[in-house]
Amino acid sequence: MRDVLSEKTHLFLGSRMKRLAERMQADATKIFEVNGHGKLLPAFNTVMAALDLNGEAKIGELVDLIGISQPAITRTVSGMVEKGLVELQPDPEDQRARIVSLTDEGVRLVAHLKSTAWLQIERAARHITEGIEGGLVDQIAEMERRHADMPLTERIQPANGLKIVPYRPELAEDFYRINAEWIESMFVMEPSDLEVLKDPQSFIIDKGGDILFVANAEGEIIGAGALQPVGDEGAFEFTKMGVSSVRRGDKAGELLLVSLINRAREMDVKKLHLLSNKNNAAAIHLYEKFGFRHDAEIMEKYAAKYERANVAMKYPM
Repeated sequence: MRDVLSEKTHLFLGSRMKRLAERMQADATKIFEVNGHGKLLPAFNTVMAALDLNGEAKIGELVDLIGISQPAITRTVSGMVEKGLVELQPDPEDQRARIVSLTDEGVRLVAHLKSTAWLQIERAARHITEGIEGGLVDQIAEMERRHADMPLTERIQPANGLKIVPYRPELAEDFYRINAEWIESMFVMEPSDLEVLKDPQSFIIDKGGDILFVANAEGEIIGAGALQPVGDEGAFEFTKMGVSSVRRGDKAGELLLVSLINRAREMDVKKLHLLSNKNNAAAIHLYEKFGFRHDAEIMEKYAAKYERANVAMKYPM
């Protein structure tokens, strides 16, 4: 069957781009639905992303950040206020203006989206656009061809062959090996490290925690991370996460982090924190990217267990 928009690409360029956008948006909607966010309006996502990046913003600033009209932003923000996702506060410098910020519920939702739907959609979009060459018209045609061959919903898995492996006793040696490598390369192994790494079954698994591993396409264990119960208040520490130095750069750390966050949700963890060191700049950036926030209370309560701990972060469960 003939395709008028592709035969008359330059005449109907806007319409062809809109058609492709609508097909990708339909896929994105399905991904949101699978993750339990089918009722989340698409416009909410752009405002939440802008506030997550900017911290807070006036309506006019959101217009500039997102590039759509002020009436559209105002309607979207009003709808988000009704849902309890954002709040409005008067601007101390201009009482006519209102400052928009995420509520605690909005922060939790953004953190969830970062490790589920947003991550999957971004991963799929990168996959479908990877390596496309030529001019704009050729690029659109190639994206349409790729989409017809495999929609975004089938492109959400990592393309590098990595996979998550659950804990089993015979992997305890890998847990020690991977963590000892990064700890000893940057710091000194402390008593609290040794007791956990030498007996993860007793200190993590038997206490109700969990350990996940990352394996490469050849089945080699290249990364590990744990959720360890701490204290008497149902708190968990996100801990002992590392990736083999020879395998860094292929997003194994990102896959492991996201998988542990989602595992914590499956376990109905109510409180989740981590301790780190400022020298772990890349890791801290990754934690921030997926929703962990620096927290002075966590620092005061838990950081004494490690001499190296000078960063404490909390995840909005």
